[in-house]
Parts: sequence; C-alpha cells; structure tokens
Amino acid sequence: MKKILFLFLGALLSTMTAWATEGDVFAVGNLKYRVTSESQQTVEFVGFTTDPSGALEIPATVSYKGKDYSMTGIFIYAFSDKDVIHTGTLHDSDELTCDGITSIALPSTMSDMVGNVFVYCRNETSITVDPGNAKYSSKDGVLFDNSGKTLIAYPSGRNEASYTIPDGVTDIDHQAFCGNLNLKSVTIPASVSTFRGGCFNGCTGLTSVVFAAGSQLKSIGNDSFWNCMNLSSITIPDGVTSIGNFAFYGCGGLASITIPASVTSLGENPFYYCEVLAHIYCYANPETLTWTDNVTRPAKSKSTRCHVKGDVKVWETKFPTVNVTFVGDLDHYETGIKSLAPDTPDGAWYTLDGMKLEGEPTTPGVYVKDGKKMIIK
Repeated sequence: MKKILFLFLGALLSTMTAWATEGDVFAVGNLKYRVTSESQQTVEFVGFTTDPSGALEIPATVSYKGKDYSMTGIFIYAFSDKDVIHTGTLHDSDELTCDGITSIALPSTMSDMVGNVFVYCRNETSITVDPGNAKYSSKDGVLFDNSGKTLIAYPSGRNEASYTIPDGVTDIDHQAFCGNLNLKSVTIPASVSTFRGGCFNGCTGLTSVVFAAGSQLKSIGNDSFWNCMNLSSITIPDGVTSIGNFAFYGCGGLASITIPASVTSLGENPFYYCEVLAHIYCYANPETLTWTDNVTRPAKSKSTRCHVKGDVKVWETKFPTVNVTFVGDLDHYETGIKSLAPDTPDGAWYTLDGMKLEGEPTTPGVYVKDGKKMIIK
C-alpha cells in the first residue's frame, strides 16, 4: 500500500513540475516571454536572447509546457537592455538590443503597453498592428490607440523631415516622438488637447512646432521638449493653462517664447538650460499665476527679459526668485500689426501674430516689415 502511495505521489509531483507559474520566463527562438497569468494563459514579451535585426513580428500565441499562451503585453523595458529579465529582475546594461530592428508588427491579442516602449529602436521606421486588434491601430506606420485619438509612438528611425498629426487626435502620449533625430517640423491639429510627459524628448532636429488655428491644447506635460536643442522659438496657443516641470529643459537654441494669458501654472524650471533665451513674452495674470523659482538658467551672453503687462513691481514682488528681468512693455507690443497695408511705414519688424520686435530679428522665420513679408534664413 505504501509503495502504491509513493508511486502516486511521485507521479503527481512529476506532473506539477511541468506546470507553468506566473512569472516564469522562457524563450522561443530569439524572443523571450514571461507568464502573466496561468489561469488565463497570457504572457508578455520581455526581450531577446540575441540582438535582433530586420522586421520583428510579435506572435499572437506562444507554446510553453504543452499549453498555448496568448500574447497580451510588452514589458516596459523589453526593448532597452541586453539582458532585461533574469528570474524576474531587471538588469542594467549599456548595450541596447534593438538598433537592428527596422519594423515592428503587433498581433491582434496585444492589449497592454505603457506609452512608447520602442523609443530605443533607433532604426525602426514602421509600427503596424493586426486589423483585428481592439486596443491599438496603425496609420502610415505610426502607432495610435484603436480610436485614433491618442498618438502613442512615432517610429524613432523614421526619416521624414516633417509630420502633420492627423485631425481628430486629442492626446500625444508619453514619449510619443521621443528620440527621433530626423524630424524638423511638426504640425499640431486644433483637436489636440494634451501633451503627455516627454512627448518630444530628445528630438534634437526639431526646429518648428506649428499649432493649427483654434488649438484646444490645455496642458504641456513635464519634459515635453527636453533637449530639443534646435527649437528656436515657440508660441504657446491661447487656452493652455499649465506648462509642466522642465518642459523646455535643454532647448539651447530657444531664443524667445510667448506665454498666453490663459496660463496659470508654470512648473519647476520649465526653461532651465535655455542658454540663449533672451525674451519671454508673458501675457499671464500675476495674481493667478504660480511660477516656481529658478525658472531659467542665466543666459550665456545676455539676461532673459520677461515682457509683461502692467506694473513691473507686482511681478517682482510676487516672483522675487525667478531668474529673469521683468520689463513692463507688452501694452506697447500689443499695438503691433493692424493690417499688412503700409499706411505709415515705421521700419519696425513684427512677428506674424503682431508683436513688435526690438530691431531686426536674428532667428530664422517669417516676419513683417513696412507691410511686406520678410523671410530671415
């Protein structure tokens, strides 16, 4: 009787050791996966066994210990480290794994990703999604949610110089354009209401951001334009209420920025290391505005002038630690362009939105002088 019992227990233990458990990491070919639910038989993609190259197609199902598991997620660091997973622990590595990937195809079962997990795929030019996917979609190789309202990931290796975000998009997701070095200009449709954190982080080639008329943008998230070092000027659309922490950090080419009256919150150091920032045109109300100290780092060759409306002393009293020189001359600037007819030529230079400049501009762009359009290259 004891012998039979021992044989039964041995067979039972042998069977149990063949079962998968949540957290199990296994490889099929060059791709690595982790079991996320044994009862629902789901896994997530977690990395590679060797450096991948070419087109990557993530499968809808994989087999493990005699069972088929549905592919539902991508681990946030799956495309970043040489050996991402080892017994469930993240291991740091300076050697990136996905430089050789040229395109990524997602299966119909994929439903769980956190923002742009493909940031470090520096040569990836296209992200496609199975048409049967209920969570995600793709348009011209750019990843969106299924409704097309949230832009999730613009390929890091895409080499077009300009991109117009489709009408109807409302959100630019976390790190959506992060790391693309080729983009020079982006056009934002009026429908966009939110920039998530880091959405243009590290886009070092970006020189121009154009907001469509009637922009619905309400907030610019933390680190949105971090290290966009060639961005020379930007006008924040009317209606924006908040600009996040370090929003323009490291924009070393940013010479001027316009802040509309709707802004009530400037986060921590939004213009830090903007070393040539000479002019901030701030239309906000000082009574309702919150502005963290150390907003700018001292410019290399000149101090930053913050042009405001009303009594300068009000600004200086409320924001004594903000590293700018307040100048109360916006009332004068607001009398800029009334029309393009040169009725009374004054030789002054104006921006296209009617702001009078202090002499001839040095920043490339389109301006107006004596009723004529002037282009500075």
